[in-house]
Amino acid sequence: MALKSGLGWRGKALREINRLRHQVTDALSVLPDRSATRRYDARFSKAVLLREGAQRAGDRVALVLLYQPAGIAPSTLAMLDHLLGRGYVPLVISNAALQADAADVLARSAFVMERPNFGYDFGGYRDGLRVLEEQGLDPEWLLILNDSIWFPLREDETMIARMEASGSPFLGAMYELKGNRVHRSHYESYFFLVSRAARRSAAFRDYWRDYLMSSTKRKVLQRGEKGFSQAMFAGGFAPSGLASRQAFLDHVATADDGWLRKTLDYAAYSEDALAQERDAILALPDGDAFRDRARDHIRRASAGGTYHDTFHWGAAVLFGLSFMKKRNRAQTVEMRRQYLRAVAAGDLAPPLPVMLAEIRASVPEGRP
Repeated sequence: MALKSGLGWRGKALREINRLRHQVTDALSVLPDRSATRRYDARFSKAVLLREGAQRAGDRVALVLLYQPAGIAPSTLAMLDHLLGRGYVPLVISNAALQADAADVLARSAFVMERPNFGYDFGGYRDGLRVLEEQGLDPEWLLILNDSIWFPLREDETMIARMEASGSPFLGAMYELKGNRVHRSHYESYFFLVSRAARRSAAFRDYWRDYLMSSTKRKVLQRGEKGFSQAMFAGGFAPSGLASRQAFLDHVATADDGWLRKTLDYAAYSEDALAQERDAILALPDGDAFRDRARDHIRRASAGGTYHDTFHWGAAVLFGLSFMKKRNRAQTVEMRRQYLRAVAAGDLAPPLPVMLAEIRASVPEGRP
């Protein structure tokens, strides 16, 4: 299943016009956003509810941002349990009021804050860092993540351990760089690991001191996800993710027939033409012609969008990824359908039952 063809020249021109328009309006909104941020800070103690949980924080803390106004999902409690098992004590920031399930979250956390959904995830991260400082917590490692993903898919995930062992004081699970646009490179905002040294750096301190909250998602993306990474990179912290587009494409260049074939088989496309091209390539026998066409196809299909949505099986196997995105964009839903196909076929290890149930429920008809 795929979406229909992508943007034509008119669509691309309109997108560029909108981009320029947003640049102007965003520049004009700096003063209003600064005022809104200051007003929020002035009434911070009245705007939030901070409660102490049953856990005691130590050298590893997980700042976990939640937004689940309909109630805390079972997978979220499983994630908190997993973090505790890895030695990371949760500091939970909820951008929605917690109801009957507050006790379950408090039992698994050092602190739980309920706050307005002002500023989305980066607004919550900012408040979480404030709690960290005000409570005198100075962990060696701070894991920052949010509930836009199911994590972990399996208890035996190695993502956290590999990030700690990487030697990088500031890194994300997913490093995004399209083409040669280094000035726009960034970590995807749902999974960071920050060392004590990085948190004490001028780059980290100055970024969060000056961060302007906004409830416009586009501005959160620019100032938050992209702005945070860019500020840290400019401060001397080299990009270092578990996964990256370039590392994926480097592997594609030397991958064998079996990996290429399964990567194509479980692909989730945003354009029908790419899916049809993939089908024609899969009809070829193994050999040089198949490999050449498969590699060229994957390179082109990875040029835009999110390569690890398009080729989730290949990225998950190559990089040892143990998370799944929750967003309801059509391609991402199709990616989850293909993930379920791979699990059913035995080409990916089955996830935890609680994760499997929620992933199935997120896909129309529930199963591949």
